[in-house]
Amino acid sequence: MIDISVHEESVGTWVTIQGRIDGMTCSEIDRSLEGLVEQGRRTFIADLEGVDYVSSAGLRVFLSFQKRLKEVGGEILLFGLAEPVLQIFRLSGFDGLFRMASTREELEAEAAGEAAPSGEMQLEHAGVAFRYVTREAAVSTLRIIGNLDRLASSAYTADDVVRVPADDIRFGTGLATFGVSFDQYKDFFGEALILNRNLFFYPATKQPAVDFVLCPDEHTGLQYPFLHGFGFGGDFQAVTSFEGQDGPVDVQTLVEGLFRISKANILGVVFLAESLGFWGMNLKQVPTSDRRPEDGASIFDAGNFAAWMDFPVEPAASHHAIVGVGIAVRDKAAEPPPVAALFAKESRYHFHAGVLPKEPLSREIGRFEQELDRVLMGLEWSRVQHLLGQTRFSSGLAGIIELKG
Repeated sequence: MIDISVHEESVGTWVTIQGRIDGMTCSEIDRSLEGLVEQGRRTFIADLEGVDYVSSAGLRVFLSFQKRLKEVGGEILLFGLAEPVLQIFRLSGFDGLFRMASTREELEAEAAGEAAPSGEMQLEHAGVAFRYVTREAAVSTLRIIGNLDRLASSAYTADDVVRVPADDIRFGTGLATFGVSFDQYKDFFGEALILNRNLFFYPATKQPAVDFVLCPDEHTGLQYPFLHGFGFGGDFQAVTSFEGQDGPVDVQTLVEGLFRISKANILGVVFLAESLGFWGMNLKQVPTSDRRPEDGASIFDAGNFAAWMDFPVEPAASHHAIVGVGIAVRDKAAEPPPVAALFAKESRYHFHAGVLPKEPLSREIGRFEQELDRVLMGLEWSRVQHLLGQTRFSSGLAGIIELKG
């Protein structure tokens, strides 16, 4: 038998375990820790004063979570190990992988951690806590790609393809694919996002799967075929963490908070977040002229919508990691018509998002670029979709690039 209790303290989430940790009980510890990680906990104190034995199966549970948490700036600290249990950790070589304490004084000294980054600021908006740092960086230019007007009528042809050099677009979204000739790739356009010049797209086919093209260096000569979209480059003027204090964070509230950090009218936004219900939509068919609806109506018309759009009826991917790229506007009326047209009638943002596995993400502002690289190279993408406003997050990180239209 094993008993597990949890409470919060200033040093972290205190998990008290009593009993024998072995192959019969370690799954219960695994479930408890997994649930806490999904709730956003990152620093744990495992109180093992009441544990008299830990088997290799139990050690593997602690090691697995330690590795996951270390990747996102968290960890498990071990407290109160009796000598027989401490000896098991030593014999396995695991004692060097965990910080340990036998008294409260030692624990508080170990858990003190690093100071907050220099210049870190805080604000609260509509129940969301933001911590952010600002950086010196120039304003960048928003690039509009292709012709969005042809989407609704499914009127794209080979002449509408814009081949965008990977060097020219650090971040972006749109309807894109990859290939050499139009005949080769025309059936594989789909919702796409570009992250650090790397292209991820979700072909509008019957059984889509995320495809991607990695661009590890500049000046590769790679070109991405777009039907429409937008992109931007430049460096982040601000990086922020965000976390819901009174409940989930909706997309609109997140955007409002970003506009309190920056005074620009247009923001390029890149974010990593943990989902509490993801809503996304994507095309089922490529909107080329040979697929134009027979009735001549828009693909968004009520009679055609179901055949053209994969639209959710309920949220998906709860507790999954989400990576998003897009733009937000403070005042659409202040922008020229081509820029204003990038936003839906009642919306001030336009994001595409990739859905990743259930994976804890770092909340450390200073690790933002490192987390982007980890997501890019280490996690499997299940889909890329147009992000809908019903999506909810528990917490995340976001980078802001101020733009001019």
